Amino acid sequence: MFKNIMKFHVFFVLLIYTQFSYSYRSWKESKYSSIVFSSPEECARNCTDNEQPKNCYYVFHIEFYTTVGPACDIQGSNQCIVADGIEKTLIPINRQLPGPPIEVCLNDRVIVDVQNAAMGMEVTMHWHGLFQNGFQFYDGVPYVTQCPIASSSTFRYDFVVKNSGTHFYHSHISTHMLDGQIGSFIVKDPPSKNPHRNLYDKDEIVIFLSDWIHELSFERFPGYYRYNILGQSAQNILINGLGNYTNLKTGKTTNGSLKVFTVKKGERHRIRMINSFSTVCLAELRIEKHKLIIIAQDGENVKPKPVDKIVSSTGERVDFILVANQSVDSYWIQVRGLGECAETFVQQLAILKYENGPSQPSTPLLNYNDTIDGVTYNGLNGTLCNTNITEPVLCVNQLESLENENDLLKVEPDERHILPFWFFNYTDTSENKLFNSSSYLPFFSVNDRSQLLSIFNDIAFESPASNLLTQSSSYQAICKKKSTEHLHRTLYMCANYQNKIE
Repeated sequence: MFKNIMKFHVFFVLLIYTQFSYSYRSWKESKYSSIVFSSPEECARNCTDNEQPKNCYYVFHIEFYTTVGPACDIQGSNQCIVADGIEKTLIPINRQLPGPPIEVCLNDRVIVDVQNAAMGMEVTMHWHGLFQNGFQFYDGVPYVTQCPIASSSTFRYDFVVKNSGTHFYHSHISTHMLDGQIGSFIVKDPPSKNPHRNLYDKDEIVIFLSDWIHELSFERFPGYYRYNILGQSAQNILINGLGNYTNLKTGKTTNGSLKVFTVKKGERHRIRMINSFSTVCLAELRIEKHKLIIIAQDGENVKPKPVDKIVSSTGERVDFILVANQSVDSYWIQVRGLGECAETFVQQLAILKYENGPSQPSTPLLNYNDTIDGVTYNGLNGTLCNTNITEPVLCVNQLESLENENDLLKVEPDERHILPFWFFNYTDTSENKLFNSSSYLPFFSVNDRSQLLSIFNDIAFESPASNLLTQSSSYQAICKKKSTEHLHRTLYMCANYQNKIE
């Protein structure tokens, strides 16, 4: 018995050591020995022309954590995550929601050490919107550009940012975005490269939208089938990680915190909105009594267009200018969930507060149906985008880029590829073979109780066994070139990739 206790003791010590040892590792590679690292605060600066790029260093610590946990009982604690006031497990970065913001200047070098302290779980980090030309090994796609980061280990991302704009980062492992592995990534231009520099006075506000559920995301996949919240429907929306939640059955609302954005009367503010949703809901944003002047979409500058509401989908970013030209007061910021979220009236509020104004808006609290008429950017009715009908809607294809790409658009392409994507519906087939003996086909359930599988170019993706970028010749489930085998099967699965040059 004593020997068994000793064995357990040794095992426990080793477990604790591997859990925390990465925190004390030092990177001794010769290529880093002469580099001067700049802190996140030093890198979040006013960009200037002809300045020397900085080497911006960040540490991302990932672990299991809880909202409204014991840290919230400590006055002044900066590790308290409230979210919408409902206690749940999450897997955040640096015990923050969203994760720590990255703000750099064009051509800065970004170095991020991702420390995975989530036991029994792999992670990666994807930098959404960054082109990564020449730095493809750091794109963060598991088994495609890198092997996932195993528990109790650290991976260093190291790349130069070559395209400016409003971007964000998020996990590219399974559903971890819904568990809090998200954050803003802002790349600012120097004045000579910023065509909108004379249109605003301040560039400090980021509105970060995320959808939210009250359990770990793994519990919602493949999806609830008999529960009152079917599939993967979002239960709430958070604005910069904050908000309240109203239970539709009981009518009770949590006592969470609403995000407050402060502006000064008379100033023009550039506001960067990021939609980091993971579910299929869309987000409609409006700011009470204020016009929103769109100047950029997904990091690309466009000619200014005024609207009253902005509808966005997951991954989209919209930059707009808000002129603080109303009375000194506080005003509601309303974000409504559309699509599936409309069925359960999912919405969230924040506050736009003028300096020296009251802490709460003087107008009543907005309900889901308290919307307004006006010009909607990216409205749900896409058929209006290709007609001459005069409607209060502005479509993406009606934006005008500031880049002169007419010559590029006139050139006929050498090849034209059509890559359709859709969902394979097991329940629509004459024989539902999903639950046959000795068969373990992947699927996910949606809110109409169908079982689906994502299809791209008539093929369902099967993850390879190793990193395609560096080990594409190893034994993996790679699709055969120009194979028509999948045309004769009900369902064909493999790692399907297209070579740029045959």
